[in-house]
Formats: sequence, structure tokens, C-alpha cells
Amino acid sequence: MSVRFRLILLISAVVHAGLLYLVLTRQLDFLFSDASHRMGPASDFFALYNAGKHWAVGDGVYGHGPGFGFRHHPIMAMSVFAWLSALKPYTAYYVWVALTELTLLVAAILLRKLIADDLHFTVTIAIAVFFSPLYLEIFMGNASALAGCLLLFAYFLYVRSRSTAAFLAFVASCLIKPVGIILLPVIALKGHFKPALLAVVILIGLCVPYFIQHGADLDNLILLDATDHKSTAGFLVHAGNQGLCALLMRIGAALGDTPLASLKSVNQLPQWYAPLVYAWPVLLGGLVLWVTWLHRRSLGIEMMVFLSISAYLLGYKDVWEHSYSILIGALPLVYLSGKIDRRILLAGTLLLALPTGLAFYDVHIDSPGIHDPDWYWNGGTSIVHHATKPLGMLFLFASAMFKLRWNRPSSTGEA
Repeated sequence: MSVRFRLILLISAVVHAGLLYLVLTRQLDFLFSDASHRMGPASDFFALYNAGKHWAVGDGVYGHGPGFGFRHHPIMAMSVFAWLSALKPYTAYYVWVALTELTLLVAAILLRKLIADDLHFTVTIAIAVFFSPLYLEIFMGNASALAGCLLLFAYFLYVRSRSTAAFLAFVASCLIKPVGIILLPVIALKGHFKPALLAVVILIGLCVPYFIQHGADLDNLILLDATDHKSTAGFLVHAGNQGLCALLMRIGAALGDTPLASLKSVNQLPQWYAPLVYAWPVLLGGLVLWVTWLHRRSLGIEMMVFLSISAYLLGYKDVWEHSYSILIGALPLVYLSGKIDRRILLAGTLLLALPTGLAFYDVHIDSPGIHDPDWYWNGGTSIVHHATKPLGMLFLFASAMFKLRWNRPSSTGEA
């Protein structure tokens, strides 16, 4: 390892520590809507912490605040967050931050084992260091980055032929944040039907003890809470929601001249437009499954993970700006694979890594209670804001699809 390379790593660590300090001390709030216009640091973590607190005293874990409340697998509230709830709230939060940082460090070490070339490794580290959703993720105290790192661990163990450990890392990722569940269909299509089925059995089985006691909470499980009938007016689309579905709904609201402050259901959009919003996630999921099936013999694990996570980020209704931190493991793997031209990959990643333009058009709100800045922007500003992250994600997804050439692989198995 050259002196120059060691220096680059040291600078990267210092820059990351500096940015982490700035975000935790609220000096970068102006870059993020969720930091400027929500409940402050740890607001997502406190929903997890609160669920553990309720479980510790014998209550159900769903339906409590703050924010959207607990929306994860119940076993996490019954174990990790119940243990953390024994600590004071902010002590538990900083333990969670430390756990996230430790996981990121392990991910960097594993990436180094996968990437021997100094330049390529430096690029992947730079992506992580300057990836703004990661810092908002840590500020909010969510679990997307942890889940993404665990998927990276699973990949590393899989390519090292440690299948059982890889399987356990994958299941752990699904438990801590259910996004990994979207990989199950493509894992089955890839030929790993038995592990996929076993994962389903384990994930459901671990739910059983909780729902035997709290059967009424079944509807609150995140995978069953896919409609918008519970949305509060004004928060179906809001400044922190940076998914493509939010952009589509924002455009629909503009077409129907519906104020965002009163929007709580897709059915309020123009009658001809609403079916398009409902159909989009289904069509996107079908496309990923179809492409996976066509290229099942040649599609690498890294591309399979990337396409599935892309489908989640482009198709789910609630994709916060910090949700993109789940790519912290997938993007380096795609870069390493070379399956997408690296210049194109870096261009799309730059759009995801940079903050939105909030600092240039944010509004100061004096009204009591929670008021979203999106309610006060004109239609053009709002649409530009909601297009920031989805355009980067859509660009990368389209590049991956173009690389796969939309046609059945040749008889040699080449994509």
C-alpha cells in the first residue's frame, strides 16, 4: 500500500468525520428538508426506540409515534430496540450512530478485499464519503444504510463460498429493514428457490409470536401498508419524499390543480392519471422480473441486487431522501462489476450523492405545528425538487437496462 494511497484514505476518513460532525451538530440542516422541517436529530430512531419501549412494558409496537411510527419487522422491536430502550433516548441514539459507523467501517474493509485496484477502491470510498443521503440517514437514525451494508456482507460471503453465512446476513438485512424482501423473487428466478423459500419461512415464522399476542396489528406491518388510505392530508407528497412515485403524484396534483396541503389519496388526482400512478410499481416490478428471467444465466448477483433496489426506490410510495443510503453497498458492487459503463455510473451517482437544491428555494415557516415547505412552493419549483433524486436513479436504472440490451441472451449465455 503506497504512501499516497494511505494519505487518500486518511483524508477520506477526516472528511467523513467532519461531515458527520457538521450534520450531527445541525450545521447542515439547510441542505435537507427532513432536518429543517421535521422533529430534528434521531426523529426516525425515536420511532424505533419507542417501539422497543412499548414492547418492554407489554404493549404492541405499531401505531405509536413519532412520525410514521414503527414500520419494521416486529422481532427488531422485541430484541434490539427493546434492549436500547433501557438506555436514555439520546444515549441510545448515539449508540445507534456508533453501530452504523462500525458497520460502514466493516463494509469498507470488505470492499477492500473485493477491490484490489487502488484507484477503483478510492473511487468507491469517495462515493460513500460524499453521499449526502448517508449523512441524512445517520441524522434521522434510520436503518437503510445498515440494511444496505448487510446486503454487501451477504454478497461478500456468497462470493467467498460461505453460503450459510451469506444467507444469515441477507435475512438479517430483511429483519432490520424489509427492503431486502424485494430480492426474494429474483433470487428464486436466479435458481436459488430453496434459500428464497427458507428466508420467507424464517421471516414469517419470526413474526408469529408477536402477532399471536397482537393480531390487530397485522395491518400495520409495512408490507401490508401499501395503500394511501391512512395518509394525512398534505403528507402523501411532501418535501422529504424523493421517490419517483412522489414525483408522479406531484405532477398529477399540478395537472389536477390540487393543492398539496389537501392531497391525501391518489384518487384525488385526475381520473385518467390516477391509474397510471397505481400501475407504475406493478409494471416496474414486472419489468425487473422479466429481465431477470431472460438473463438468469448471465445476470450477476451485483446487478440483480442493484435492479431490485432500484425498483424499490423508483416504485415505492414512501422513499425519503435518506432512503437512497441503502445503495451504499449496491453501487460499489456495480462499479466493481463493470456491468454499467463506469463514467455513466459515476454521473448518475453524482445526482444521487448531491443534496437537492433546497438551500436555494427553502421557505421560512412561522406557523405552529408541522407545515411542509412543499405547500408554499410554486408548481415548477416543487416538481424540480421532487425530480432531483428520481432522475439520477432513473438514469442509472435505464443505463442498466440498456446494457442488458432488451433482448434474449445468446445461446452462449452472454448478456
